Amino acid sequence: MRKRHSEAGFSELDLLFNPWFWAVVAVIVAGSALVYPFLTSVDRGEIVVKDCGGDLTVWKYPKDEGVHWDGLCRTETYFAIDSVSFKEPIVVDGVRYVVRGTATFDLIDFDDDQVKALHRTYGSEAGVSNKVLGQVRIALQGAAADPGWAEPKGNIVERKLKGALEYSLKRVSPTGAIWTAPETRQALEREVNRRLIALSGTDDPSLEPTVTLGFTTER
Repeated sequence: MRKRHSEAGFSELDLLFNPWFWAVVAVIVAGSALVYPFLTSVDRGEIVVKDCGGDLTVWKYPKDEGVHWDGLCRTETYFAIDSVSFKEPIVVDGVRYVVRGTATFDLIDFDDDQVKALHRTYGSEAGVSNKVLGQVRIALQGAAADPGWAEPKGNIVERKLKGALEYSLKRVSPTGAIWTAPETRQALEREVNRRLIALSGTDDPSLEPTVTLGFTTER
């Protein structure tokens, strides 16, 4: 078989045994290893804060998408839209319920100053999530202590029908738990979100989470 040569007169095999080739490869690998820890990428849906001893820089997708040099500074990644799940026990009129759901919050409309304020206040994505869960817990316990939202709406006939429907629905469960009726769950969801709006208005910056309730069971 005829040996194939490059234009410079070397074959691929010659290149593999050339010590200068491997020296160049080693330099590239070593350089990449040294540089990598000082690089931060901004990907879809992310907001990155570079913190150099309190001097903050904000990189946001899509404007700042890609890789950035962060030097020896600390970086923290936040998500423009994020959600946290919760499972919270509450007691309404002496009846114990377990409320499950998801709280969604977004930073899409936050400008750089608001993102910096958020970072200074909470320090991390986990800190923001913990704050949201705390707000949800306060809103749920407040709704449990003031359960006017749970009263059937409508005239006396409608209230009786709703009461009968709720009674039947609460006692149909393949898991052995007692599920609340959809109307009660939806009323609680509206009440919790109403309270969350009020709570968020006291914070700066305001997170304004929105709750979607899942299974709510009576124990």
